Amino acid sequence: MDLVVEKTSTADLMDETERLGRVLSATLGAMMAVVGELDRREAWRAEGATSSGAWLTQRLGVAEGTGRSWSQVAEQLWDMPHLAQGLRVGALSFHKVRAAVELATPETDASVLRQAEECTVRQLTDLARA
Repeated sequence: MDLVVEKTSTADLMDETERLGRVLSATLGAMMAVVGELDRREAWRAEGATSSGAWLTQRLGVAEGTGRSWSQVAEQLWDMPHLAQGLRVGALSFHKVRAAVELATPETDASVLRQAEECTVRQLTDLARA
């Protein structure tokens, strides 16, 4: 959608925002697979970083918390193919997946995916803390 924001209806802007959110989630899902593999290879050491999260911060210019969060989720998703796929296709946001991986195990991955599709980020976070 080529946007001329001032002439676009509010409903269309909302739809476009939702579509772009799914694209963003899918892109982060693809990146998690790459980051996970780089972390397993400890490739970040080649550039003098102390961790995968620190490397992401340096290389991509993201905040330390973001780099750390991406690195942690990428590592956890390695054993959770259902949640990884949910993110990769844009069905779940990164924030839902970040909360869901705290709940899931490789054995419960599929059921936690279904739960994550129905719950809010807050609900998933509360479940993980409980």
